[in-house]
Amino acid sequence: MLLNSDQMKAKSLIVDADPSAYRETSYDLQIGQILPAPVRHGFSVKDVEMSNVGFYLPPQGMVKVVSRETIKVPQGVAGYALIKNGLSNVGLLAINIGIIDPGYEGPISSTLINFGKNPLLLSPKMTFLRLTFHEYEPQATEARGLAPISTADYVQRTKAEVVRHLSGSFLNLEETARDAAYLAFGSFKKWLILWAAALALFLALLTIFVPLGAAYVDRYVFRATDLEKRVSELETATKHLTTKARQEELQAQQPSAKSSPGHKK
Repeated sequence: MLLNSDQMKAKSLIVDADPSAYRETSYDLQIGQILPAPVRHGFSVKDVEMSNVGFYLPPQGMVKVVSRETIKVPQGVAGYALIKNGLSNVGLLAINIGIIDPGYEGPISSTLINFGKNPLLLSPKMTFLRLTFHEYEPQATEARGLAPISTADYVQRTKAEVVRHLSGSFLNLEETARDAAYLAFGSFKKWLILWAAALALFLALLTIFVPLGAAYVDRYVFRATDLEKRVSELETATKHLTTKARQEELQAQQPSAKSSPGHKK
């Protein structure tokens, strides 16, 4: 059964409630403290200061808020944290919503995201969630008890969560863009450096081996060709000298033949 405002008051479900925040079957939960996300790495819990004046949430910005009121849900009652439609109309969306378990006693928090195109001013006592409560028949088994949590402890725990997990912008677009740029150009740059180093090594080896190759060609190829040429010239000269020697020998034998015995004129 959905409880109306008189039944919510009778059961004291909301501590420190604002009478003007009650609706027929719901309650408009108000901002008590604002916990901005760290804007740089290295923040500790104490560096996330609570804002009690107001906070301009930029487009795509994210911030954590803690309720001014404390919720006290008895056994047999379940609570529901719902989005406030009026905030959605201006581009503000509350997440971390859902069921408030029976037996819970403490503040309620939510992450607010600005989906609009303009900065939005968040201020204390501003409505950020709508609460409804349903009465149900408890189970026969003993319900699990929940330890109450004070507002100070809840805020401290929430600040630690903000430091560890919350980004200053939805999807962390700036860092995502930087990571995408690194993936697109960082690896290309690395390969470019490797190729440049390989090319430089190749050119260095080329400057070493080209002169050696030229010297080898000059020493062995050209000189071998020159040697073959000289051998051919020597063979030609040898043949020429051999022919000339034979001719001279023949010429030397002719007079001796004329003066030999038995020759008649």
